[in-house]
Amino acid sequence: MSTSLQPAFRVLAAFAIALSLVVLPAWGQSGSDTGGSGSDVSGSDVAGALSQSSRLSQASFASAAVQQRVNAVAASLVQQLKTGSFLTASASVNVAPTTAAPALRNLLLQPNPGPDVTATVATELEAHGVSEADATGLASAMAGLLAGQTVEAPDLMMAVTAFNDLVEVAPASFLLDPPDAFVVFRDVLAALLEATATP
Repeated sequence: MSTSLQPAFRVLAAFAIALSLVVLPAWGQSGSDTGGSGSDVSGSDVAGALSQSSRLSQASFASAAVQQRVNAVAASLVQQLKTGSFLTASASVNVAPTTAAPALRNLLLQPNPGPDVTATVATELEAHGVSEADATGLASAMAGLLAGQTVEAPDLMMAVTAFNDLVEVAPASFLLDPPDAFVVFRDVLAALLEATATP
């Protein structure tokens, strides 16, 4: 595989894994019998520790232990972002306090980062070839995700959905040479989703 395609492949592979952690919508798991086979699979969780209801706002983690793992990862990410020790998986982006990334840090860490912070990060994404609506959608979904070192399942699902939506429509040039904000978002989401995996 050429080195120019590796970043795009990593992005798509990471979120293929993320999608494998999401179970069928809740309506597909309810009921007592799914087809006359006599097997009741209504309570099965076939895909891991993050469940998705038919409404994103009602998504939940499979257990309190999963919530604790996700929050522990969030706390670690917050410390890394605050101290400047956060390096992306490819080590291509360092979100240090001395860099020009305060808007990105503020977007992730502040409970209500405000429209100016969201717009600054969205503008960076948009400058690399995605639409204003898609860039704003992702920046808005990531806003405050790590605030309070607590991540709620609906917020994580909305962020993953917005990320995947942007990946679906992004031009190849964006995926081959993504902006720093996108790389940071990818790695933050991947770390949080990994924490939802059943040990």
